[in-house]
Amino acid sequence: MQITPLNNTQTYSDPTPSSSRTDQTHLDNIQPLRQQSPQPRIQPVQRFLSEKEKNQLFEQSPALKNLVDVLEFEQHEGASKLEYVAKLLSDKSINANTFKGIAVSDPQGYTRNTIEKNERYELTALKWQAGQKTSIHDHKGSACAFRVLQGPITEVTYHKTDSNRAMAMAVGATEHNTGTVCAAADDDIHALHNKNNKNNEPSDALCLHLYMPPVTGNTTYQADEENR
Repeated sequence: MQITPLNNTQTYSDPTPSSSRTDQTHLDNIQPLRQQSPQPRIQPVQRFLSEKEKNQLFEQSPALKNLVDVLEFEQHEGASKLEYVAKLLSDKSINANTFKGIAVSDPQGYTRNTIEKNERYELTALKWQAGQKTSIHDHKGSACAFRVLQGPITEVTYHKTDSNRAMAMAVGATEHNTGTVCAAADDDIHALHNKNNKNNEPSDALCLHLYMPPVTGNTTYQADEENR
């Protein structure tokens, strides 16, 4: 099992190359300006699996059914919870094929395909089309772990820069490949981005997320570009 802590990241650098300024007036006389592509939506599309879908899912993956049974009957508190939730996701028989035809994507934004959610935990399959990403956020009050079922997925970690405002600066970026398990403390700040567009063939990314308890009071942040 590979568990990657969020603070074990590479140095972040902006992949966008700088470009020199162009004489805009002269350019306008030659051809119309091209409009910029719209930014990807970062708000999730929420859906809850039906009982029929859940039964199908558990038939396809007894390991996933066992995971839910364990979550229902076992309790872990304190520092051991983070390691525990990561361990629960380590079963290699839970993979992208498990969710084929069940976890769907949406061009309007990444999807949260919730399997189970109660006052103790939330188990959700997140799916991104190429270019889609989450907001910059923490998991205040919850232990979180995720397993990459279909990758890679890029995780950018952040450091809060303003105590009075929800501003955060990017400090690291890591590409997580299929099979990686990551754990996040409640005050870790990060965003997940599907940059998968190899050979001009964009593909979806899929991760199984476990929150204990469900996230209810987390904070979303704006990127602090000035202090970068």
